[in-house]
Amino acid sequence: MALVSSYLTSPRNASYDSRNLFNGTLMLRSGYLDQPYCDVMPSGRWICTITASASAEGGKGEHVAALWSDDSGESWSRPVTIEPLPLGLLLPNAYSMTLVAPGVGVGGADRTYAIYNMNTQNITHDGPKGPYIARTDMMGGLFLRYSDDSGASWSKSRTAVPYRLTSIDRHNEWGGKTVIEWTVDQLKVRDGSVYFALTKIGKYLLGPPESLWVLTSPNILSATDAAAITWDLLPDGDDGIQPMVGEEQTHLEEAHVLPMTGAGAPGFYVAGRTTTGWLASSSTADATGRAGWSPTARAQYMDPRTSATGRLAPLNASGLPFGGPHAGVKNPRGPITLKRFDGPSGASHGHGAYLMLYYNNHVKSYLSRDPYWLCAGWEVGASSGMPPTVLWSQPEVILYDRDNHANRPGYPDMIGHRTADGWDVFMTETQKSEARLHRIDRRLLAGLWSQRNASGHPPNAALTFGSGGARVVPTPSLPAFDGSQKTPTGVGGLGLSITLLLSSHEQSQPGQTLLTSEAMGRGGVALIVGPDAGGQLTLRFGDGTQRFNISTDDACSAALGTVGRHFVGAVADGGPRIASLMVDGILCDGSATQERGWVWFTAMGSVRGDEHMSLAPDYGGSMLGGRIYDRMLTTSEMVAAYRAG
Repeated sequence: MALVSSYLTSPRNASYDSRNLFNGTLMLRSGYLDQPYCDVMPSGRWICTITASASAEGGKGEHVAALWSDDSGESWSRPVTIEPLPLGLLLPNAYSMTLVAPGVGVGGADRTYAIYNMNTQNITHDGPKGPYIARTDMMGGLFLRYSDDSGASWSKSRTAVPYRLTSIDRHNEWGGKTVIEWTVDQLKVRDGSVYFALTKIGKYLLGPPESLWVLTSPNILSATDAAAITWDLLPDGDDGIQPMVGEEQTHLEEAHVLPMTGAGAPGFYVAGRTTTGWLASSSTADATGRAGWSPTARAQYMDPRTSATGRLAPLNASGLPFGGPHAGVKNPRGPITLKRFDGPSGASHGHGAYLMLYYNNHVKSYLSRDPYWLCAGWEVGASSGMPPTVLWSQPEVILYDRDNHANRPGYPDMIGHRTADGWDVFMTETQKSEARLHRIDRRLLAGLWSQRNASGHPPNAALTFGSGGARVVPTPSLPAFDGSQKTPTGVGGLGLSITLLLSSHEQSQPGQTLLTSEAMGRGGVALIVGPDAGGQLTLRFGDGTQRFNISTDDACSAALGTVGRHFVGAVADGGPRIASLMVDGILCDGSATQERGWVWFTAMGSVRGDEHMSLAPDYGGSMLGGRIYDRMLTTSEMVAAYRAG
């Protein structure tokens, strides 16, 4: 065993916000940690593999280790190295995946596989005559070892995971004599076959060019001899899944594959990160994955304005302002995770109940990996008249560090777990030196999976008002964001939320007020027509010393500027201290001109302001009704409120 890590545990505390990074259970601490990927054994043991090093990412001694929990993640074993020492610390091995194959081990034992990169050729120079290179953990190839004793020891032999060379390999600095590749996917199962996606790299260290591929084994779950396991590289041909047209010299990497299961075509969906600020995706209806892959395009949200009718349509098909060429799922050059879950009864939430972790911002670098967001996904296939794909819900904040935005939680896995009182999804992650486990709030999951057709106003509004002209009402109790209140943070906890139904907003003028409780020296909350033309709204709140504001982005503002009724939602979430806006069921994400539509805000006292709130004192449009809440509303609650009108 390599004692490169300090072994620590910390119990989960349900009274705190489950989304707070530091409220998770600490699995492991080391100089560098990545990809704590897990599977659940028939015995109930959670077994995970992780990349670890006493130094730094790509540094000396980087290796794959296993650890496990026998109490559903409450406590964790010490790590056990997969590769035998000292070789396991001399040749870089990293970026592992974990798979349990029940009953195929010696004597019918449940076998656990670890699949990982390893520089078995000990490549140390950039090309045959090139300079010395320090980082070589993406060189060599993919290999596996297995454990038949639940992770305590690993097979004496290392087995190659072979795949064919393609053009990108043959044209690298080594002419294909070694390959540059890595995977951050998890192993996915459909009809007894196992799949995972990988990235091939054309130039050391991280290209471009890059291309995405899928490896599949039809017999890893049944073979008792690891040497008999067979593998196939998808798609056929020499090119793989390429970047979008016009972006050939940008990065397309860290792919994840979803073997689709229904919606008219049991094909495949692949998504990966880019350096353009968007997630890219491609899909095929071919059940073998060998052909028929669509041109790579931006991953897309579901249009919540049509989904309640049963018609799932991508948001980019709706036309401007929300659709068109700038529609898509935003993400920096940071890790995502996509998985399918069947839900508490074993029956899927419709065809393909998917979850995706991502960052929901348009930064084009490795930066901006806080907070993590979570959305649900649904298959849309041939029965809809569209090519098969997965469309994503509007997202929820799922994990945050509000005090250090440079913190970078990432490379997560998700674990489905049935308990005596229900069904949970847990999330693992590392911010490069600490690995943690987090239980995802069941209310967030239920909201996301019902978001495609949910309708209704959230309960317990502090103030409800109907249509009418200018008037004054008592200001409801509103929160303080400085920790002075006993109100817990978390789902449904500390926050300020507003929902409004507007008409004729296009007739409003900059500076007009929809509602305000602002008072000199006492702060308050106000929703005003913004200074920019085209329907912009600005939420403003403060405690008399500090004042904060957030405005609708270009797309949301343009939507508000069109004739008709419009829903507006505004939330200041006291957990992460993030404010966000929604228009017509769509979370404002910054559109094409801003890196993000949501914003951080700082600690402040009570934002109640004056004892009286003015409604529409000079508003040129019409407020048909509204609600104010002294708690945070989830994104899914706001989508449901939009549909309720």
